[in-house]
Amino acid sequence: MKNLFLLTICLTISFLTQSLSAQTMAVTEDGDTVYLYDNGTWSCSDEEEESDNAFENIFDEDIHFDTITKPFFKPKIATKKVSSKLEFFDFYFNEKTWKQIPAKTINSEVEFAFRHKENDIFFAIIPKESELGRTFLFKTAITNAEQGSGNPVKVIKKEVKTINGKTFVHAVFEANVNGFEATFMGNYYSDENGSVQFICWTGTNIFEKYQDQMEDMINGAVIK
Repeated sequence: MKNLFLLTICLTISFLTQSLSAQTMAVTEDGDTVYLYDNGTWSCSDEEEESDNAFENIFDEDIHFDTITKPFFKPKIATKKVSSKLEFFDFYFNEKTWKQIPAKTINSEVEFAFRHKENDIFFAIIPKESELGRTFLFKTAITNAEQGSGNPVKVIKKEVKTINGKTFVHAVFEANVNGFEATFMGNYYSDENGSVQFICWTGTNIFEKYQDQMEDMINGAVIK
C-alpha cells in the first residue's frame, strides 16, 4: 500500500518542483509577463487559454496570508540531523518514527526524503540556490500541483508563521492525483542564501488523524 501511495504522489511532487528548474517569470519594459524556459524558448502569459481554474493567474494576484504570532519550534525528540549541501539549513527529525529513503525515489530535485515507519505519511525537502521569495514558492507549488494533477487545488490554509526563529509561509492544500485525494502541508522559506520547500503529504481521508505528526515533522527545519 505504501509503495503504491508513494508512486501515485510522485507525479505531483515532480510538478511541484518543475517550474523552479525549468521556468522563470519576467516582466518586460512594457509591463507584459513572459515565461523563460531553460531550452531558450519563451511564452506570454496572455497566450494561455482561459480556464475556470481559480489559481491560473495566481502570479498576478496579491496573496493575503494569515499571520500566526505564536512561535513554533522543532520537537525535543527530533534529534537526528541532516544538513543541506547548500549549507543554509539543517533538518532535525525523530528517527524512531521516521525513516530516510533515497531522495530520487521522489524526484531528482529532492535533497532529502522520508517516510513514516508506521503510517502513510511522506516528507520531502527541495532546496534551490536562488533566492525566489516565500510567496513565489507558494504560488509555484499551487500552480504546479494543479498542472501536475490536472485538477483544481483546494487551499485549506495559507499563513505566515515563525519556526525556529525564522519566518516561513505555511500552507495546507488538497489535490486529486490520478483519482487519489491527497493533502499536502508545506513550509516555504527563501533568503539571500537560497530557497527551500519542506513538503509533507498523506491521504485526505486520514489527514486530520496524522496532522499533528506532520506538523512536528515539518517544524524540524532550522535555518542558519
